[in-house]
Amino acid sequence: MGKDRYANLIECSGPPGIKVYLAHDTVLDREVEVKVFPWTGDGFEGGDDSAAKPDPTRSDYFREARAISLLEHPAVPAVLDAGTWGEEDYYYALRLARGEPLRNAIARETTKAGRLRYLPQFIAACRALAYAHSRGVTHRRLTTSSIVIGTYGDVMVEGWSRAYIRNGSAHGVIESPEDEHTEFQSPEIRRGAA
Repeated sequence: MGKDRYANLIECSGPPGIKVYLAHDTVLDREVEVKVFPWTGDGFEGGDDSAAKPDPTRSDYFREARAISLLEHPAVPAVLDAGTWGEEDYYYALRLARGEPLRNAIARETTKAGRLRYLPQFIAACRALAYAHSRGVTHRRLTTSSIVIGTYGDVMVEGWSRAYIRNGSAHGVIESPEDEHTEFQSPEIRRGAA
């Protein structure tokens, strides 16, 4: 069904080479986030430039979808749909995270007591990461900007596109622990043991 399933697309900011939309899922009648990976004819935009069209499920672009598909947790966005977008592009749809980044919430607070009000949400995010680790998935890019606080205090951890999926995880997927931000990685990840 792909592109025809989603209406009222509003383009949002996203990483280079990926189009991110707020969209209405006409089948389930709800708002979702849709990530589209344009195919340029000689590789994914901003990505692999191989002559043959690569399998998108093996690309870095689907790393996020694969990683969070391993995780069934209320603080991790669920993959709702995936497939082709139009003739050549690929996409996946995620449960929409409504709220504001923890970073913004903390920045508004002027006192230590005010900032400490968000400790329960931070702990909830840490529990989601502990669950992810138990399933063989390491986030690798967690910041206060990737923790979204909902209106009712709910928490969503976003930004799984650089996740490391350890060999022996539920699907046996092996992902490289290489990352341009190795100075922030634990020694276990740098050694490939985490």
